[in-house]
Parts: sequence; structure tokens; C-alpha cells
Amino acid sequence: MNFLNKIFIAVTATVLMSPVPALAEWVEVAGTRSETYYVDTDSIGKNNDAVAYWQRADSSTSNSNGATMHQAQIGVDCTTGEWVLLRSIEFNRNGSQVSDIKIPDNKMILRESYVPGTVGAAIHKFACQY
Repeated sequence: MNFLNKIFIAVTATVLMSPVPALAEWVEVAGTRSETYYVDTDSIGKNNDAVAYWQRADSSTSNSNGATMHQAQIGVDCTTGEWVLLRSIEFNRNGSQVSDIKIPDNKMILRESYVPGTVGAAIHKFACQY
């Protein structure tokens, strides 16, 4: 079974088409000077070595869309560290949604693993070990 099939099963276990959980259990995982990163532990779905989860980044500055909060649904192969973006949602300071991108299966791009010691690596490690 390939990685994307495993991710599909993991995501299905966490209800793929549901919106970002309103009552999410966001746990702080990492941070930088300008951003704090969280994982919704209630959203973590596993299928052997594949994990799907929601992560959130809160920023002290806004991006080009005016967003200060970004939520992303991620699928990761915990063995290889390869990952894929499944959905991306951005919100502005007022909590209004400024973008929502659902990535179709045929457009998903498998990404290489994060460099050890980075924020991305810390988030993936947390989700894989949870």
C-alpha cells in the first residue's frame, strides 16, 4: 500500500470532509520569535506508519493575505518523514477566514522530510509519537 493510500485511510478515520474542529484540543508543540505552533491531538488519525493531523500556526504579523493564523491538515509517513499538505485554511486577526484550499488527490505533492531540529520536524515527531 503506498503512502497516499495509507494517508487516505488515516484521514478517513478522522473524518476528512469535516471542517477544522471547533472544539479542537490544540497542544503547543514548537515556536519561533514570531510564531507558535500547535497540533490538534483530537484530529490525529493513524494507519500503521502513516499519520494525518491538523496543525496551527499563530503569527505575530500578517502575511500577504492578511492572515495571522494558518491551519493545515497534514499527512506524514512516520518512517520516511515524507509528508503531504491535504488542506490549508487561513484566518485574519478578527477570526474571519481569508482562504480555504482543499488539495485534490491528484494534485498532492509528496514532500521530503523536514530537516532535523526544525519546527516542522518537531511537529511531525509529536504527531507520530502521540
